[in-house]
Amino acid sequence: MLRFSHLAPFALVVTTWPASAQDSGMDIIVQSDARLRYEFADVEGLPENGEALTLRVRTSVEIHPLDGLSLLAEGEAIGSILPDRLNGFVAANGRPGVADGETLELNRLQIEFAPSDKVGVTVGRQRISLDDERFIGIVDFRQNQQTYDAVTASVQGPADLILRAGYIWRVGRILGGDQPDGVFDSDSFYINAALPLSFGQVSAFHYNLDLDDRVNTPIRSQTTGGAFRSRAFPGEFGVFYEAAYARQENNGASPDYARAALRVERGELALSGRYEMLGSDDGVAFQTPLATLHKFQGAADLFLTTPPDGI
Repeated sequence: MLRFSHLAPFALVVTTWPASAQDSGMDIIVQSDARLRYEFADVEGLPENGEALTLRVRTSVEIHPLDGLSLLAEGEAIGSILPDRLNGFVAANGRPGVADGETLELNRLQIEFAPSDKVGVTVGRQRISLDDERFIGIVDFRQNQQTYDAVTASVQGPADLILRAGYIWRVGRILGGDQPDGVFDSDSFYINAALPLSFGQVSAFHYNLDLDDRVNTPIRSQTTGGAFRSRAFPGEFGVFYEAAYARQENNGASPDYARAALRVERGELALSGRYEMLGSDDGVAFQTPLATLHKFQGAADLFLTTPPDGI
């Protein structure tokens, strides 16, 4: 299988207009951006290639009526410029699909209360991006972001310990709400803790997922684990390394996850290596359905669901 993706910010425009309402003293911030994206897919066994050239336009309005309080609404429109070849996600006539379907939707609608720079609570449709997005992310590689209807909180404690927790009742997936599997009904929660150190960071997490869509088997899993990242600078070199481990309880099985990575830099040169394992237990594999998967398992989208024997 060959799948070539080209992210083309051909018409990338980012604008911000801050304004203050004279009668109320409110700050109003408007932001808008556009992104043109092209993807080509050639899949062995299919007679035709898949293509998608789409334009995404996203506009948000953020209001600060009181100190520490903000309200944000963001709309998103995605249109296909190649309707005769492939209309977004829809695969037809022996062509592979590209998961950038046409949509017009409310991308975010949230209220955030942050009485200080150490405490924050957000309620509503929002982005959730935890650590490197290996378990929960926004999948910004695609035109349509993955967003969450949730209540989330973050607290900075002693020694700059960061605690983040949230409850999620709906997941808007990249496929869009018009697709049968484009939305997860959710009864999920997470807790994530990260402690910065002078030489790196140590973190721990627990993700309890309860997800349903209209097509696939429900996802029920509990994942607990931790990660360690560090750095050193011997001589003219920079050395960066990390390790992570997690265990998942899934349908009576307990598959493991492990990751190790090393990066060595000198000036403009860098050499890096990475090992990752998504294990399997009795034919049940370690799954990460809310991750930004292409960062870890390839932009070809072959392993968005881990095979039964693991990877």
